[in-house]
Amino acid sequence: MSRKNRKQQAGKSTVQHQSGISQGVVHAPEPVTPVEKKKTPRSVKSDVLPLLLTLVDVCALLNVSRSTVIRLEKAGGLPGRVTVGASVRYHRLVNEEWLLDQAKGQERKNYETI
Repeated sequence: MSRKNRKQQAGKSTVQHQSGISQGVVHAPEPVTPVEKKKTPRSVKSDVLPLLLTLVDVCALLNVSRSTVIRLEKAGGLPGRVTVGASVRYHRLVNEEWLLDQAKGQERKNYETI
């Protein structure tokens, strides 16, 4: 094929559709809408938090940093710790009760795990 023929062939755009081949017509692809990731809201409301909280959830509940929660736990001041397999969780209700007692200035040593 000569250069002239190649240029002529290159100038013709051929797109194959379900109905057959149409020459000279290029259809734009359908726009793809990105899938939005749903963010899990981190709320400290009792009615939306699960029974067992992660370390991040406890930080949000107490409004303290991660290191503060770890320090409280090591000092024995944070009740309701539960080990689930290799994961550590905290009982929400026990920690809420503990938080209320701390706010009242009371110090209770026996927090029952539900």
